[in-house]
This record gives sequence, C-alpha cells and structure tokens, in this order.
Amino acid sequence: MGGVPVDRARRVNEMMEPTAALIGGVAQVLQVDAATISPDTVLEGLGWDSVAVLSTIAFIDEHYGITVSGEELSRCATIRDISGLIARS
Repeated sequence: MGGVPVDRARRVNEMMEPTAALIGGVAQVLQVDAATISPDTVLEGLGWDSVAVLSTIAFIDEHYGITVSGEELSRCATIRDISGLIARS
C-alpha cells in the first residue's frame, strides 16, 4: 500500500494545530503559565531568546523525536509557527 507512512501522517496531522503539549513545553521553557499563551501569542515579548531556542530544540527532539535547526526555530514568532516547522520537518 502506497502513501505516507502512518506514523508520519499522524504526526503531520497532529501538528497542523499546536497541541497542548507544545504549548506546555514552550511555556515551561519561557517560564510562563501555559494558560496565558495561545498558538498566536508573540513569543518575543515572553523572553524568546537564544537560550529559549536551544531549550525548545531539546524539547522538540525529546517530545517529537525530530531535530529542528536553531536558525529556523529562531525565526518562529509564535507557537503556531513552531508547529508549522515541526510539521515540515
């Protein structure tokens, strides 16, 4: 049977919208309450810096099993952007 492998298809499908796990992970990295941020919250005002980017790379690797580049991740302005990056990886 052809097509996209089931695990990959599921991951892409799940990442079309930011999950609670991703929001929670980024909130933990930024040391803010997850309830105070949404997929479209601008991260820059919350302390999105090089240390946060590195910590988020580690979270994504651990939680999703994929590696994203610091350069790409640092260009993400919102959690929705991060979600899109994960879906494309």
